[in-house]
Amino acid sequence: MKGIKITSSDINESFQIDSGNYSMTFMLSIKHFQGQEQLSIHLSGFDKDKNEDVKWFDQLIGPNKKIILEVIDGKEVISPKEIEKREESFIDKQKLETYLFLQRELKEKGLI
Repeated sequence: MKGIKITSSDINESFQIDSGNYSMTFMLSIKHFQGQEQLSIHLSGFDKDKNEDVKWFDQLIGPNKKIILEVIDGKEVISPKEIEKREESFIDKQKLETYLFLQRELKEKGLI
């Protein structure tokens, strides 16, 4: 099972989801509004087997910060800080939005 190892001055840990069907997302966010700048990193995922969104961290970082990401073969599971069940209605809504989007695309191309 694949995981993500994150190394920086604040973090030196490996993260993974103990599941056969999952996704993981690492995001670096840079926001610049009205002369203010904010940098943050975020690690989350989705465990399809349990129908759960999971989140390990969402933290601010300073400028000139070195962050190293590695894709690893995970052996150890670090429990997420937050776990939230997805509602069936949320999943149904996503499926309906995808269906309607694809339907519009096919109509625009004259295929239906």
